[in-house]
Amino acid sequence: MQDDPGEAGGAAQAARRAALSRSLPDDEAARVARLEDKKRYIRELARENRNLAGALLHDELAKLDEMVSSFVDLACSCARWERHLKAVDWSELETDTRRHEQDAERARDPEHRLLARRNLEVLLRRREQLDDLQRKLHKTRAQLDLIESTFKLLGNQVLLMSHPRELGGTLDELRVGVEAVSEMTNEKGPDDGGTPKLGG
Repeated sequence: MQDDPGEAGGAAQAARRAALSRSLPDDEAARVARLEDKKRYIRELARENRNLAGALLHDELAKLDEMVSSFVDLACSCARWERHLKAVDWSELETDTRRHEQDAERARDPEHRLLARRNLEVLLRRREQLDDLQRKLHKTRAQLDLIESTFKLLGNQVLLMSHPRELGGTLDELRVGVEAVSEMTNEKGPDDGGTPKLGG
């Protein structure tokens, strides 16, 4: 069943997601495709549930589309961060750090010790940024898993719902977590270009 271009964010948002998905690794693009399928399934079930009829249902179903867009944005951020982290030579970083630590303490020439301290400061700052990037990656990955799990849960719950607000309430709770992760991912640093605004 094809989505109605006039609802749930429209064809432009769907086209944007499709374009971004093509830039993802195959396994991540497959996750997006499964989420799109689950979204369509939930919408079909919701429309078949007579308790969920009306204009309010349209508004709540639009949140499904927003969550899929958020998933794609976060997945793109994760892919970019993972590429950066894989390119880091961790062994070289550790070796350089130890060398400059020793020189900062033991070098006989004062100028040499000063330069070693400056180099060490830069290396430690870089390591701190990389550690922060890894933390962002882990938190964002966890949020992706939560979006997937929530969609699977909704596939069961929507059959028993008696009012559209029940659907919206579950998605609003999910949105709070997504927005928190979005704010975190938009904090830019030298090794992090941020991520697009979620759901837009």
